Amino acid sequence: MGVLPIQFIGGATVGSLGLTGEEIYEVTGLQAVVDGDASRLRIVADGRELPVRARLDSPTERDHFRHGGILPFTLRELLME
Repeated sequence: MGVLPIQFIGGATVGSLGLTGEEIYEVTGLQAVVDGDASRLRIVADGRELPVRARLDSPTERDHFRHGGILPFTLRELLME
């Protein structure tokens, strides 16, 4: 599975945002993140936009995410040899 690491920005925390884990999250801008523009990531929880940034910091991390994680990425690489 590909996991998108995100980080709260501006000193925000789960507590300061009042998040409980019961929220419904809407994530948009994933393609922009994969393309290298993490500033376009948008996460809305129950109608409130969260101050976050994606932490895909290198082209390799973006490739792993694009392929669904490091295991699927590695298997595809092995099959192409």
